[in-house]
Amino acid sequence: MRPRRIPPIDCPHCGRPALVRSSEKATALVREVRYLCDNDACACQFLAQIEIVSMVQPSLRPAPGIILPGPRRPANDDEPAPANDDVPDKSRAHRMT
Repeated sequence: MRPRRIPPIDCPHCGRPALVRSSEKATALVREVRYLCDNDACACQFLAQIEIVSMVQPSLRPAPGIILPGPRRPANDDEPAPANDDVPDKSRAHRMT
């Protein structure tokens, strides 16, 4: 199994990379991450949240009480839109008169 990694993020004030100091589970769907700016002259500390917002692949063993939207499906494009060839081109008709 690969070691867990929390996504890197830049400091909102100076733009330098921020280091993860700690993280903890807030809810079943949210994790709070404490960051410290790598720039000693800035020294900003901030919290970020990582939230699960939808499923890409539904679980084979869903947990009771966890309800998330499923994968986004593309629109049904099986039938092409009508070409509207029966409607006269008004710009062409205007030039003829």
